[in-house]
Amino acid sequence: MDSAFLRGEDLPPVELYELAGSYFVRDGNHRVSVARFHGLPLIEADVTELRPLRYRAEGRAA
Repeated sequence: MDSAFLRGEDLPPVELYELAGSYFVRDGNHRVSVARFHGLPLIEADVTELRPLRYRAEGRAA
């Protein structure tokens, strides 16, 4: 990934899950680490928002 980045190759967006304001990498850990190493402030990403289930007092999903 680092070599491809240094050559200026287009890399596919990383895939993230977002849950309550926190982001988790589904695919693209190496791309994220290369971006961090090179100090990039942004990286292209496809984000899937996850929402927690609500539970009633009986313990069943609402």
